[in-house]
Amino acid sequence: MSMHGINLFPWRETLEKRRAKTLLFHMLASVIAAIVVLIIWLVIALSALNEQEARNAYINNKNKMLTTKVSHIGQLKKEKAELLRRIMLLNQLQINRAKELLMLVDLAKAMPDSVYLLSIDKKTDHILLHGRAENSKGISALMRQLSESPFFTKAHLSNIRLIGDVGFGAEHEFKITLPIVKETAGEKV
Repeated sequence: MSMHGINLFPWRETLEKRRAKTLLFHMLASVIAAIVVLIIWLVIALSALNEQEARNAYINNKNKMLTTKVSHIGQLKKEKAELLRRIMLLNQLQINRAKELLMLVDLAKAMPDSVYLLSIDKKTDHILLHGRAENSKGISALMRQLSESPFFTKAHLSNIRLIGDVGFGAEHEFKITLPIVKETAGEKV
């Protein structure tokens, strides 16, 4: 037999059909494997995304709580500053009350027997005295005594006039402006 009598075409066709089926099978298996990998990846990615969203929600809740606490702390600081301001004001009022009492005691000690006061008006930086005296010597003595006081600076006689007839029963009406000494930084009463 000669080689010419053997037909190799059907064998080649069968082999090519088998290769085409194998190729199709491999392609189908690759597509299925790719779809499975894609599904697994999507499940993992969605799980990670859900976990990250849960973390973000937790952090946002904590941030809201901290913001509330910070605003509450800010409010507490404002209240503390207001309370400290009130305490300082009360302390200053207490110091001023003691100082005013000492000023009145000093004023009473400075009053000569021939002088009496009709009114005392306290302003922020001075005191206005309105009174009467039997004679001008009493007014001079009062002004000298007040000028020597540690609470007052130099007294200023703003008005003096004679009331009544010259002689028996005549009085001198006066108004004195008495500047108050400002408290020095280290001084405490």
